Amino acid sequence: MTETRRFGFAPGAVARSGIALLECLPILLVRPVLRLSQLLVVAYHRVTGGYWRESSADKGRPIEERVETILGRMSQLEKLHQMHGIGQMRATKNHRLGIPAFAACDGPHGVGEAVWRYLYRHLDKSTALPCSLNIASTWDPEQAFRQASVIAREAEAKARNWVLAPCIDMPRDPRAGRIQEAYGEDPILTAAFGRAFVRGIQAEGLIACVKHFCCHTQELNTRKFDVRLDERTLRELYLPAFKACVDAGAMSVMTAHNRINGVNCATSSDLLTKILRDEWGFEGVVVSDWKDVTDGPSCANAGVDIEMPKEVHYGRALSPHVEAGRVSQKVVDEANRRILGVKLRAGLFERRSKHRSGIVNCKSHRQLAQELARASIVLLQNKDNLLPLSIATLSSLAVVGPNAKRAMIGDEGSSQVRPYYRISPLRGLRDRLDRRADVTYARGSGHKTRHPKSLQQAITKARSADAAVICVGLDPRFEGETIDRLGNDLALPPAQVELIEEVAKVQPKTIVVNFSGGAIAMSPWSESVASILHAGYPGEQGGYALADLLLGRAAPSAKLVLSFPSTNDQLPTRDFPDPDSDDFSEGMFTGYRHFDRSDTAPLFPFGHGLTYTEFVYSDLRLDSTGKGESLRIRVSVAITNEGKRDGEEIAQLYTSPVDSPVERPLKELRGFSKLTLAAGETKRAEFELGARDLSYYDPRTGEWIIARGETVILVGASSTDIRLSGNLQI
Repeated sequence: MTETRRFGFAPGAVARSGIALLECLPILLVRPVLRLSQLLVVAYHRVTGGYWRESSADKGRPIEERVETILGRMSQLEKLHQMHGIGQMRATKNHRLGIPAFAACDGPHGVGEAVWRYLYRHLDKSTALPCSLNIASTWDPEQAFRQASVIAREAEAKARNWVLAPCIDMPRDPRAGRIQEAYGEDPILTAAFGRAFVRGIQAEGLIACVKHFCCHTQELNTRKFDVRLDERTLRELYLPAFKACVDAGAMSVMTAHNRINGVNCATSSDLLTKILRDEWGFEGVVVSDWKDVTDGPSCANAGVDIEMPKEVHYGRALSPHVEAGRVSQKVVDEANRRILGVKLRAGLFERRSKHRSGIVNCKSHRQLAQELARASIVLLQNKDNLLPLSIATLSSLAVVGPNAKRAMIGDEGSSQVRPYYRISPLRGLRDRLDRRADVTYARGSGHKTRHPKSLQQAITKARSADAAVICVGLDPRFEGETIDRLGNDLALPPAQVELIEEVAKVQPKTIVVNFSGGAIAMSPWSESVASILHAGYPGEQGGYALADLLLGRAAPSAKLVLSFPSTNDQLPTRDFPDPDSDDFSEGMFTGYRHFDRSDTAPLFPFGHGLTYTEFVYSDLRLDSTGKGESLRIRVSVAITNEGKRDGEEIAQLYTSPVDSPVERPLKELRGFSKLTLAAGETKRAEFELGARDLSYYDPRTGEWIIARGETVILVGASSTDIRLSGNLQI
C-alpha cells in the first residue's frame, strides 16, 4: 500500500497508470509554460522600471500602513484584477508588485481537488476524513480543530493557502443534499464546530472561508430559490454560527446562491455590509460562490470583494461602471484594502509553501482519520445488549448489503475527496477478526434495485452465521451537491428494506449499519432488528472504525445532531424542496424544536446515542450572578459511570422559558459537555450561560431582549431524555 501511494495511485489502480499519465501530460506541459511566462513578465517590469517589492523595513511596519503603500502603487486595472479569479480555484497574482494569489481548495472533510478538476483526478489525492456531520456527532469541537489542522497541512503541501470551508449551513430539512457538509440542526452546536474549524485552519497559517452566507437550505434550483422568512428566525437560527466564525477571526466569507426575501445574497447590502461588516466588525474578504456575480455593480456595491471563478463581471468589465460612477472608487479601494489585508495577515507575502508532499496521508493523518471515525459513529439501538460482539465466542459472521463491500465516504460534488484507499466494512471486519471467525459476504440488493438471487444468498449466509451485519444506506446518487434526497423520501429504497426484513426473519442477531448524510426513516423495520448504528460518511478509515465498535475494541461515544423522524409525515416541511420559493412558515421550529412544538416523538431524537455502559445524573447545582448583560449562570451536574467498562458521556443543557412575551421553542440547547469516565467514576459536567443564552431577538428594536421571569434549566442525555431540572428567576 505504501509503495503504490508514493506514485499517487490507490491500490488496484496501477493498471490504469498509463491512462493517468496521459491525462496528466497537459499539466506537465502547461506548468513550465506558465512559469516561463511569469518570469518573462517579471523581467519586463524590471527592464521598464515598474518592478517593485517591499523592503525589509517595510515588512516591519503595521499591516494597515503596508496596505496603503501597496495600494498607492497599484494602477486602476491592477486593482480591478485583484477582484476576480483566474480559473477554477485561483485569484489574481500581481507579478509587478509581488502580490501573491489566493490559491483555493475545497475542504469540508479533506482537501478536495485543488486544480485541474478533470485532468488531475488520478494524482490529486488526500486523506478522506469523516464528513462534517460525523465530526459534529462527536459533540467535541476539539475534533473539528484537529480535522481542520490535517486539512490545512495537506492543503499547504499542495501549494494551497485558502480552504473553502467550513460549511455552516443550517439544514431546514434532513433531506437537504449537502447536509453532510454541515454540523447539524442546532445553531449553538454548529457555531461551536464552525468556530473550532476556523481556528484549526488559520492556526496553520491558511485562510478559512466560511460558507454559504446565508440560508443555503436546498440544492434544487438553488440559484433562483427565494427564501422567505422573518428577521427573528434569520437572527436566531441561521445567523449565529456565522457570527461565531467571524468572532473566531475567519478571514473570508462566501455568499450563498439563493435569494432571501427577493434579494440575491450576492447583492444584499443588508447581509454583506450592514450585518457582516457594520454590526459584526468583519474585516476579511467576501467572495462570491462560483458564478454568483451576475451584476457587477450591484455585487460590488453590496460588498462582494472577489468574483469567482473568473473575470466576467469584474476586472475590465467593471471599469466602465467605475468611470460612469455606478461603482465608486471608494468601493474598489476598500475591496482591495480588504484583499491585501487578508493576504498580509495570513502571511502570504512572506509565506512559501513547504510542499511537504510526504505529509499527505501520512501515518498520523491516517490514525486521526480512524480515531475521528470511531468517535463519530452513533449507536442508535442495542436490544438485549447484543453489542459488542464477543470475539471469543464468534465463529461466523455474515456481512451483507450494498454498502458492505464499498466504503461510503461522501458526496462527489465540490466536497469530494479522492483518498489513496478506503476501508470498507467487509474489509475492516475481516482484518480485525484476522481469521478468528469466518466472515462471509453477499450483496443482497442494490441501492435501488432488487437482486433476487443475491437476496437469497444473503438470507442463506445470515441464517447459518452467528450474527449478521447489514450495511445499507445511500450513495452520491441519492444526496449531495446539486441533488436533495432522491425522491424526497426519508425511507430507504424498498430493495434495501426488503433485505433487512428478510435477513431479520432468519437471524435474530441482526445488526443494521446505515451510511448516509441526512436522516433515514427506519420505521417499521427498526423493530425487527437487534442493533442499529448510524455511520454517516466516516471517511477512508470507516471500515476499521466500525469493526472496532462492533467487536468491542472501542465503545461508541457519538450522539445524533439531527432528529431522525419515523416518517416524512412528521416533518414540518413536507413539500421540501420547493423549486422556486418557499415561506419558511415553520420559523425557528425545525428539528427538535418542531417535535417539541407539535408534541410528536421522532424515532431517534436529537442528542440520542447509546454506548456499552450506563450513566447516572445527580446533584444539579445552579448559581447566578450579575444582572442584565453581566448576568452569568453556572450550572454543574454529577455524572457517574455505573457500568463495568469505561465510557464517554455527552451531557446536554437546555433552557426552557416559562414566562415569555413572544413564542419561543419549548427548549433550546445552550451547552454541552463530554466526559470520559472510568467504570465506577464520578465527574462533574460544568456549563456557563450568559445573558444572550436567555435572550430573544426583537426585530422592532433590533436588540436582543433578556427573557425576564422564570426559566427552567434542563440537563440530560438527549433532547428527550432529560435527567435533571431546576428553576431560575431571571
